Amino acid sequence: MKNRYTAPYGYTIIQGITEIHPDEAPMVRRIFADYLAGASLQRIAAELTARKVEYLPGKSDWNKNRVKRILEDARYIGSAGLPVIVDEATYNRAGAAKGERNNQPAQQAPRMILPVICAACGAKMQRRHEPRCKCPERWYCPACGETAGLQEGEMEGALTDILNRLITQPDLVADGPAEEQEQPLILIPL
Repeated sequence: MKNRYTAPYGYTIIQGITEIHPDEAPMVRRIFADYLAGASLQRIAAELTARKVEYLPGKSDWNKNRVKRILEDARYIGSAGLPVIVDEATYNRAGAAKGERNNQPAQQAPRMILPVICAACGAKMQRRHEPRCKCPERWYCPACGETAGLQEGEMEGALTDILNRLITQPDLVADGPAEEQEQPLILIPL
């Protein structure tokens, strides 16, 4: 079993050819079956550890991340030219179940894609999320250090108001140099 460590769990390399490992492949199938039956990643890992199932020679301390990587590894359905251990339908059902069970809040990408310009110096501002502050969303100017404590939703609302005002009063937009206005359209930092 030379080069055994280069094959994913469930496979072995014999004379340079990747083959299904006779003891590990059933464990891969069982991991998928247990997960689809409702077992958590932690529970599966604890059971494998308790049964002293080795993932490497002499190593049997499973954790939920190791189980998760097996459930997410497309090589078990034959990608990368490896023999099939798990059918594609089972693999897809496990992926769908994982998505449904995800109990961590989804990390949403910032919705604001237009550049926010600092009113003090004209540089591009960066969005910062600081959950410990009174105003957790802030806009920070790396050039001059100014901040604007305006949450993204509030900024979108302000931009919508400005755009609606421009739609209803198109004369506010001029082709020439900007004139002084009673209400500036630029958000002023705190």
